Amino acid sequence: GYRTKSILCMPVTDSVTGQVVAVVEALNKRRRNEKGVRGERYAAEAFDAEDIQVMKTLVHHAGTYLRNAQLYKESQVSRNKVRVLLEVASQLASELDTTTLITVIMTKSRLLLDADRCTLFMLDAAQNELWSKVADGTREIRVPANKGIAGHVVTTGEVLNIRDAYLDSRFNPDIDRKTGYRTKTILCMPLRNNKGEIIGVTQMINKKDGVFTIQDEQLLQAFSAQAAVALENSKLFQRTLEMRNYLQSVLQSITNLVLTLDLDGRLASANRPVDIFGVSEERMMKEVYSQWLGTQNELLSNAIAQVYRDPAHPVEKTDTEFVVNGSSIHISFSVVPLMVTEVKASNAGAFQGVVIIIEDVTSQKRMMSTLNRYMSPALAAEVVKNGGDRLGGVKCTVTTLFSDIRNFTAMSERMDALEVVKMLNEYFDHMVGVVFDEGGVLDKYIGDAMMAVFGVPFSKEDDPIRACRAALEMLRRLKKFNAKRVSRGEDEVSIGIGINTGKVLSGNIGSEKRLEYTVIGDGVNLASRMEGVTKQYGAQVLLTEFTNQEVATRFMTRELDSIRVVGKQHPVRIYELLGEVSNPKEFFPLTMAAIPAYREGLDAYREGMFTRARTCFQTSYEASQHTDKPSMLFLARCDALIKEPPTGHWDGVFDMASK
Repeated sequence: GYRTKSILCMPVTDSVTGQVVAVVEALNKRRRNEKGVRGERYAAEAFDAEDIQVMKTLVHHAGTYLRNAQLYKESQVSRNKVRVLLEVASQLASELDTTTLITVIMTKSRLLLDADRCTLFMLDAAQNELWSKVADGTREIRVPANKGIAGHVVTTGEVLNIRDAYLDSRFNPDIDRKTGYRTKTILCMPLRNNKGEIIGVTQMINKKDGVFTIQDEQLLQAFSAQAAVALENSKLFQRTLEMRNYLQSVLQSITNLVLTLDLDGRLASANRPVDIFGVSEERMMKEVYSQWLGTQNELLSNAIAQVYRDPAHPVEKTDTEFVVNGSSIHISFSVVPLMVTEVKASNAGAFQGVVIIIEDVTSQKRMMSTLNRYMSPALAAEVVKNGGDRLGGVKCTVTTLFSDIRNFTAMSERMDALEVVKMLNEYFDHMVGVVFDEGGVLDKYIGDAMMAVFGVPFSKEDDPIRACRAALEMLRRLKKFNAKRVSRGEDEVSIGIGINTGKVLSGNIGSEKRLEYTVIGDGVNLASRMEGVTKQYGAQVLLTEFTNQEVATRFMTRELDSIRVVGKQHPVRIYELLGEVSNPKEFFPLTMAAIPAYREGLDAYREGMFTRARTCFQTSYEASQHTDKPSMLFLARCDALIKEPPTGHWDGVFDMASK
């Protein structure tokens, strides 16, 4: 019902830019009364020039006021954004957990740009996926790295400022349809590390008061740069933490004690308790190493001092005595420099202290001392290093050697007790050395007899060869031993050696109170029988057919007979070891001349042609200048069989009546 009669309208312009920022409009000029005051009723008169001038003045001032108000508002907004950026920068710098950091970045960036939603996607290059955390940080979401708005940004590196999402073909509206949410504006920007590589994208959705502006892009770019640095620091921290935990686990799994000393020579870290030093860890951290090592452990103390003086030359010592509170143990130690490995010009290669690795070898030394009594130091070291478990019980093929002094009882009756002990010690010293030199194991002493094994605790292909080589060397050593005895007016010593190759059980055998590392089985028993058979055949070294077939190409042997030992049904062929193929006449030159006729006689004997066999054995006996005892033995057998031929089946096997 209002009636508009007169109008005065004028634009308000920005005092700086001159752009129209508002409009002032006046309606229906009022009538003046006699006093010059405008009355209640309206007149039909128009606004005059005075009114226009007044409005111009008002409009001019209004433009200035509006400009100032706009500047104040913008300054307030800028101050607020700067404050938020500073707060965010401080919070990002103090947060190292990646999951928490992602949540902080999404929350702060949304507030900073006054957006409705924000998502920070991190790039998983290995899986070619973008991943993020939902708002509560408990669930991970993953999308292909080449799909959608975020996929385009992470692939191309472009900044996308989309004013209408539904007009962009890269936008997928399916999520909006499912959730009922309406996506309008999108600002998506890549996150780059200090190398310029894209590590993720920040995606802002729906600016609350319009569209995202150039200022928003600049602000988000500044914020994203800070966020990228924070994320890279978080990744670096996580990798460092994982590496530290990994190294700590490795150090804790090492049985050796590993210490690090700082530049002042004080304890910096230890991978396990430091009880070995007899002082507390706190004291070791307060005092320099020379104080808690003491004067009794100068070797270790001097080694540490040497590395401090000359880091380029680490020090390593094995099996040294270490004294703690009056008692001693044996240790091996290494002292090496602790160097900085980061690639920085100021620190690269910088000396930071020393690392000490200590191994308690007391039990190993005790074991070595025990093992050295029945095997060579080299083999004992190999057992300690690699094969301690093989002492527990193993079935294996070995070559066993038995040796025994002939007529020892009669000899010892002509000597007093001290002379017997002295003679045995001197004899065994020669014989055991031979066994050790060939890598054998001294199993045991049995009075004047000795048992050695080749093939335990580690077997070798040439075990039989080494056993035969040891037997021949024992004969050489015996010759020298006897030469000394004769020069002293003492009786010569004669020995017999039996060797067999076969399956045995090796291991620590005995009671809980006392165990002994030994071998048992038929292979051992047969070797013992061979040593006993040497007496009957007058041979010094006898081999079974099982050993002979392993060494026939390396040694000169002679088949003596086929026998059946006590307790066994199957016969075994026995061979006399005469020497090495390269020097067959070294030990028994006369025997070598008897071998052809002896072999013919043995064949005839097995065929039951005893008269022919006797002729051959007579020839072999004469060829040896009446020294070949096996030929003598078979001459006697042939005479008996000619006189009383065998009845039934003849197999040519001789049954041993005793062990």
